[in-house]
Amino acid sequence: MFTVEERDRIRNRLVQMSRTDPRLVAGALVGSTAGGGGDRWSDVDLTFGLADGAAIDDVLADWTVRLANEFHAVHVFDLPHLSTIYRVFVLPNNLQVDLSFTPGNKFLAKGLKYDLLFGNPLERGSDLQWSTCFTPMPALLGGGCGKLSIVSVQRETRLSRSHVFIAA
Repeated sequence: MFTVEERDRIRNRLVQMSRTDPRLVAGALVGSTAGGGGDRWSDVDLTFGLADGAAIDDVLADWTVRLANEFHAVHVFDLPHLSTIYRVFVLPNNLQVDLSFTPGNKFLAKGLKYDLLFGNPLERGSDLQWSTCFTPMPALLGGGCGKLSIVSVQRETRLSRSHVFIAA
């Protein structure tokens, strides 16, 4: 099981890697640890804005190889939403890493809690609102609180965490 120190070290390394990738023009910490929140079970949630002309499929492929090589991460699944793709990884220490990639001109959503790491946030139109919902696993299996979700089951506690992004 990962420690908070390991999670922070991995997150910092991912941020360092992102700052050197010329295809990424912006990056932000999102999720439960944004704004100094989170707990010892929190995963790593990072979002990146793509440079004009950067092919999202190429970026996803390259980052998947980099995470596999450096962290022995396993790509679990993707969740496309509008122009964003969320790629979920799990590391051998059970740390979940969620990376999302969005065209730079649509980087960060209105109302999304984030810590900007580099670049500029460009708010999406006012018609898009984001919310987060936490629900126990049985509720998720029965429908939960949204149609799109990324689920992380914490093995030690058998609790689940669901990040649900809903377009209003």
